[in-house]
Amino acid sequence: MPHTRGRYNQDLGFSDGRVLASISDMVYTSSAGSITVTRIAVGDYALVAANSTTGIIAVNFTDLVLRRMGIAGAGELQEQFGTASGTAANPDLSYQGRPQEMLPTQGMSTGQQIKPRTANLLKGVKLNSFDVIYTVGSSNATTLTCRVDQIQYKQATALPTATSLLSSGANGLTVTASANSYVINVPLTAPSYIILADTVQWIEVSIVTPSGGTFSLRGIECNFEYNFN
Repeated sequence: MPHTRGRYNQDLGFSDGRVLASISDMVYTSSAGSITVTRIAVGDYALVAANSTTGIIAVNFTDLVLRRMGIAGAGELQEQFGTASGTAANPDLSYQGRPQEMLPTQGMSTGQQIKPRTANLLKGVKLNSFDVIYTVGSSNATTLTCRVDQIQYKQATALPTATSLLSSGANGLTVTASANSYVINVPLTAPSYIILADTVQWIEVSIVTPSGGTFSLRGIECNFEYNFN
């Protein structure tokens, strides 16, 4: 049935969503060496992994942006539009076209019906990729990898096993020491909307520095699709 009231449900999302996770949005841990918040210069702060450090720096993407779940599908405000060209209007409908003098010579051959939805419209956010902003100082990093994982928590159930959204690996990150900063985009291979409640998505950057090298992470910018309408 057609609806006489309701909100417009947008089919397609926007793919230009961006949010920057700065060092204040990150958590970190190390099994060797140290990772510290450091003021590099005016307006330039970083999490710095010192010499001979083995550590992980992580961002909870789902903590950064508003989320919504799927919205039950339904028809819009009107199902039936127009009448056959050159025939009497449907008595159940008022005329839906333009004024007579503006009508084209070729009209509809039949009335046009909009089918109501039978499935949910996906709402919320979908992480597509992220930019890792960092520098490698003095000596090449021993290893530098990243990954993305998702967990959903449920009442009175065992702690779940994480679902991998991006396998651990270099994924395009470089370990070469340089005075210049790196801003490297890492795409997810199969991104999807978050549609489950109590769900978290973690982006992790794992670093191992040599005895003569450091690693400084400035931020992780998340690039996502969103649909809130």
